[in-house]
Amino acid sequence: MFLVRVWLLIALISIFGYGQDVKREALVIGIGDYAPATRNDLNGIERDVSKIKRLFKSLGFKVTILYDAQAMKILEYLDRYSEILDSNDYFAFYYSGHGSYEPDESGDELDGRDETLVLSDGEENRHLSDDILNDKFSRIRAKKLIFIDSCHSGTAFRGLNMGVKPKTILPSEVSTRTRGYGRDSISGDFIAFSASQDSEESLATPTGSLFTDTLSKTLIDRGYINRAIEEIGLILERDILKYAKETGNRPHHPKITLSRPDLKSISLNSFLKLDSSEDRSSLESILDSMVDRGLADRLDITSDRRVYREGESVKFTVDSGGHKGFLTILYIDRDSITTLYPNPYVKIKRVEGRYIFPDNLSGGRFELEGYKSCKGCDSEETTIYAILTEEPIEDIDRLRSKGGLFSFLKSSREESIVTRAVRLKVSNSKGFKPLIGVYRFTIK
Repeated sequence: MFLVRVWLLIALISIFGYGQDVKREALVIGIGDYAPATRNDLNGIERDVSKIKRLFKSLGFKVTILYDAQAMKILEYLDRYSEILDSNDYFAFYYSGHGSYEPDESGDELDGRDETLVLSDGEENRHLSDDILNDKFSRIRAKKLIFIDSCHSGTAFRGLNMGVKPKTILPSEVSTRTRGYGRDSISGDFIAFSASQDSEESLATPTGSLFTDTLSKTLIDRGYINRAIEEIGLILERDILKYAKETGNRPHHPKITLSRPDLKSISLNSFLKLDSSEDRSSLESILDSMVDRGLADRLDITSDRRVYREGESVKFTVDSGGHKGFLTILYIDRDSITTLYPNPYVKIKRVEGRYIFPDNLSGGRFELEGYKSCKGCDSEETTIYAILTEEPIEDIDRLRSKGGLFSFLKSSREESIVTRAVRLKVSNSKGFKPLIGVYRFTIK
């Protein structure tokens, strides 16, 4: 029986030379589970994380996500990036959760308070001061793109170059601080976006955090990454103020902090050295965007599991909902993409009805085994996409392996080919509107 294992990437790395180019790593932090239970919890954090993950992937980053209690290990992860990234690489960071403040013990804050991110394991809330965060960022030699979506975030980088609810928590409800002193500035090139000024409370809306929602909608549009950073800031502020006025909430003003003044005039494209002539949008972001923009209807893909242990068999059900067409199923993890269907073990045909994967779609030749491609991490998010189109997506069929499942690395030539094929097939469909289903789960 053929087991789908990510360790097959070892062979692919040797073939395609992945990892020899510039590295782009992103760390995404989302915390909604705070102490005491319920009162300080934030809803919609998973939506924030999903939006930013899609944005970072569209910019060519490999994304690591820490949810809730996992975020207590944030300093360990930042130390790891300081070891693996150099000055030619790029590092992106995002935080969505509560912000607060504590007495300034280093004497670098004019108001006598250090702004903090608030970490929590659901039982204890912990301050992470801007000084310590800056120190960790300074040790990462890569160019840095930073987004902080919390209250009191305006001076989180002060030393660099100077249902709706607030995302703030009282210092009295934060029991401990992260020990040690850091620095009040960050070394190296960086661009940092903060959701609010130092004295303001940023807003969380029924669909996620207002700043994150506005940011992702703006930057996921390929046209905006070619606009000046200063202009992006004005667009974000305009849209946030408009929402606050329409909903009767107190507005907050996003802030951009730069390692040097001239960065305000360059584009995100230039800062990240993206090739503007090449569409670097990932296959994953393209599929999500097609659903969000109404270019595809939703395909029913269900399972009774959202969390698997390594080695457990992953199963799910796809229901065409009365439509008849050609099915494509893609398995997307941190580093690679695998075509689960069509595959060499079953004859390609037009499908209609309800199918259990892999039972009905593998000819009994393989099962899908949960596996983490990240080394030493607590968990890894994996996504499966099921796509139903009137005609087969020819390029996927042409590229598939004859001896097993076809796998390819992210940011590879093969991903570009498949992305283009999917986009053309879905966008130019002349029959029924294509259907796309999404199943996300975590492997621990």
